[in-house]
Amino acid sequence: AKQDPRMRPDIRDVADLQVVYWMRELIEITLLDYIFSQQDRVGNIDYQWYWFWNENGSVKTQREKRDAYKDKSRQKIDDIPIPEEIAQFSPVLIQRTNINDNDAGGRVAYANFAKKTKMLSNLKHYSAKIYKRLMELDKDLQSQGEVYQWLNSSIGLSDRQVRQVVRNTNLAAGILKGQCSQLQFDLDDVDNYLVHGPRLESVDCSAQ
Repeated sequence: AKQDPRMRPDIRDVADLQVVYWMRELIEITLLDYIFSQQDRVGNIDYQWYWFWNENGSVKTQREKRDAYKDKSRQKIDDIPIPEEIAQFSPVLIQRTNINDNDAGGRVAYANFAKKTKMLSNLKHYSAKIYKRLMELDKDLQSQGEVYQWLNSSIGLSDRQVRQVVRNTNLAAGILKGQCSQLQFDLDDVDNYLVHGPRLESVDCSAQ
């Protein structure tokens, strides 16, 4: 990304914890967009600033609420002073992602850009918890279990939309299961990166 002149100003001197959060939030967004065929994610991602610090071995967070700074862009990060009450802990300022404007998903006619651009296939790091929950969700939908029954009867989806969600979930599960042995499952409990650094979780890739 640093080789791209459009991206370079936004990632100069980026904190390691910020990269970890970007990675974690990216896998959540791409999976949801893949399952629900979200068409217009680009431009529909917002953020909020949060301070993170290590206080006696415990991770603390505080949202940046001062009106003068809460809407600052990443390029203006140096203009945001540390709040006096936490300055002694040398906190790190992090952008936390918000996804907005999700009305361009779910319909069968919408383009699934997460699928078209093979976003899931190109991932190298993942969350063990999300991986396992995806496999459980796929199993439920394929067997028309409890989650399937809720999806099919409670939120007004058409039969075609339900089939699309079931199919996309199955495809997503297949992609990630197929590359399970190559994935690094190190995106759980990301707050504790400040205290312990990255932690690699184990996943049984043969589990059904």
